[in-house]
Amino acid sequence: MTETLYLFATVAGTAIAIPTHELEAVARLGEIVPVARSAPHLRGLAALRSRVLTVIDARAVVTGEVAAMDAAPLAIIAGVDGHSYGLLIDEVSDISAAENAILPVSGRVDEAWRPFAQGMVQYQDRLHLAVSIAAMIRQ
Repeated sequence: MTETLYLFATVAGTAIAIPTHELEAVARLGEIVPVARSAPHLRGLAALRSRVLTVIDARAVVTGEVAAMDAAPLAIIAGVDGHSYGLLIDEVSDISAAENAILPVSGRVDEAWRPFAQGMVQYQDRLHLAVSIAAMIRQ
């Protein structure tokens, strides 16, 4: 039996779990160059390891709130539909297997998260919302 590993993180105060097969790395980004006339959640373009990333603000995708960025924001690096993206997140707590199988979405989950939710994952006595990077980027 193969366990699914998850990246446990936080976005806009919500504990999330992302299957590690959806991501390439977690990195701090350098300069992000804004793109004129783009949607608020598209923060711009950044260079990382000799490639260009489209930088998406996860908080803005979910809540519509565009927060100030740190000098070196934390991003999940992923390839979606042949393009490289950096998905800005607030913090990462761990990478680990879930304690149990993925559970259905239940309880008090903000409606803004529903389009991205795949279920709930329990880790360290806390439920995390299992989300899809691809769904957040395609929004």
